[in-house]
Amino acid sequence: MEYYMSDEGLAYVSPNGSILIATPDTPLLYVGELRHHPILLCDQKEENNHRPVYSWIMNNTWETNFKMDLSGFCEFCYSLWLSDQTDPQQAMDELKERTFAPYTLVTTQEN
Repeated sequence: MEYYMSDEGLAYVSPNGSILIATPDTPLLYVGELRHHPILLCDQKEENNHRPVYSWIMNNTWETNFKMDLSGFCEFCYSLWLSDQTDPQQAMDELKERTFAPYTLVTTQEN
């Protein structure tokens, strides 16, 4: 596969730790070379995990009903953390924890 959707982002995991990258504004990730070629379907080959990863911030490659230039002001936020996690699932769990938005809870006390 070359296009992936992610709610939190992605993690690069190695035996020495992880790099966690949060992509809250850009859920579409592209994995592969930025050149014209047939789209690669999922073949579950290990070498696919070593391709470049890009954040696809403009979704204008599909057959859509909006204009192709997508002009105007755009802002995209990313966060990067270094982690000691060496397990892929635990690294993604940590990324998910770090991307939770803060919530305010108001309580009242009756006398």
